[in-house]
Amino acid sequence: MAKRRARIDSGLFSATDSGSQQDSKPAKQQKEPEKAKPIKVTIYLDPEVADRIDEAQLRLKRITGKRGHDVSKSIIVETALRLAFEDLEEAGEESLLAVAMKRG
Repeated sequence: MAKRRARIDSGLFSATDSGSQQDSKPAKQQKEPEKAKPIKVTIYLDPEVADRIDEAQLRLKRITGKRGHDVSKSIIVETALRLAFEDLEEAGEESLLAVAMKRG
């Protein structure tokens, strides 16, 4: 897949140019990429882990002051997984996830 080259707004250099860029069009405002629609995934958890997700949700609501969907169980689990995956990519065998999986 070919890389897209960044476009530079021609007005960016107008202060140092001798005015040759006066008739250029302003750069189009870029739209933010659309987020992928979440998918439903069924997993089985130890009851203690499920309870800890509930506890974390309440604690994060108190800590952040956020409510509702901003501190949903889905967001908590997704964030925890993303952090675990990032750690795995960076630390490999020494990551928290790998060490825990080795212990059983």
